[in-house]
Amino acid sequence: MDAKKPISIIFSTPLFAVYLHLILSIFLRGYLPNTFLRPIIFVLGLVFLSIIPISPVLWDSYKGRTDVFVSERAQRPKYFLFAIVMYLIGFVLAYLLKASLMGLFLLCYATVTTSLFLINFYTKVSVHVAGVAGPLTYVVLFLGGFWALLYFLVPVVAWERIASKAHTKTQVLIAVIDSIVVTVLTVKVAIIFL
Repeated sequence: MDAKKPISIIFSTPLFAVYLHLILSIFLRGYLPNTFLRPIIFVLGLVFLSIIPISPVLWDSYKGRTDVFVSERAQRPKYFLFAIVMYLIGFVLAYLLKASLMGLFLLCYATVTTSLFLINFYTKVSVHVAGVAGPLTYVVLFLGGFWALLYFLVPVVAWERIASKAHTKTQVLIAVIDSIVVTVLTVKVAIIFL
């Protein structure tokens, strides 16, 4: 196996969502409501952050219609749209279950994925890099500056995506800037209503 591949797998958007969902569940007071439904809501978050959004990619990869990284830009829109809808359903369910901070996390995934969907019409932006930089921004906004140390992961993932020739430096830079800006804007606007 290519030495760079494990980085792409370990820091794939669905797996990284699991890591951060766990961190937020442990360290962010109010991320999950303090009720008997807490374990169910935690699992709901896992399902809508990582399992359902990636399921069509995994299925089509299994069937040989795409690779697991969806390397062909023309194939990406349908997967983006499916993921956006799933993140939004997860957001609504979390909000209804009084897990508004988890819902906001899901909403950030929806808005960043929407922006990536739009950018994809112009260039093949790095979902891997956006899937690290954007969610880390949410963590830093809510858990504080100490967690900014995790931003060191962004150049590691960026290097791998460039070295594997999956993306150009420009595509990686767009992913970083877009995911951070969209996450901050989503939080700032949504926090008014939640």
